[in-house]
Amino acid sequence: RWKKYDPATQAKNIRLIEEFLEARVVEGGKTSWRDTLVAQAKRGKLKDFLSRYRETPAKQKHMLVAIRKLIAIAFDNEWIEVDPTFRLDEPIVHHGWKAWTLEAMRTFEARWPVGTPARTCYGLALWLGSRRGDVAALRWSDLVTRRVVIDGQVHEIEGFCFQQKKNQRRTGGK
Repeated sequence: RWKKYDPATQAKNIRLIEEFLEARVVEGGKTSWRDTLVAQAKRGKLKDFLSRYRETPAKQKHMLVAIRKLIAIAFDNEWIEVDPTFRLDEPIVHHGWKAWTLEAMRTFEARWPVGTPARTCYGLALWLGSRRGDVAALRWSDLVTRRVVIDGQVHEIEGFCFQQKKNQRRTGGK
């Protein structure tokens, strides 16, 4: 399964797993998760660990996913019989990213004039509505002109033509 992940996903999971293994079981304590047998990983301690990320729910969720990858290995090797992460994701709630206020947008636009890299990136992100990774991956070769028919009339439209990168392997590029 690991080999099916793209390199960016593998790198992120390695980074999160290393962060988890280096973390202390009890904040301020001496014992790290790396020094703890997986059979001793109790639900309450894992819940306490994940609560350290309550201010960043997305990271909390990603950390739980990474820990579950380790738990899956423990199951496969019959080191444990009970999943200590079972239903730990219920309290993790993410209400999405807060949109910029009109005032914040005006402040940014006043600071970065048209033509600067920051303003170009901002404009692309704002008007394309794409993920930041897709905006960062855009190239001038993605800018195309297409003919489209609107109300029976042919129009030439200039725009970006690209596929989103996230889940590209899972969805076959759809």
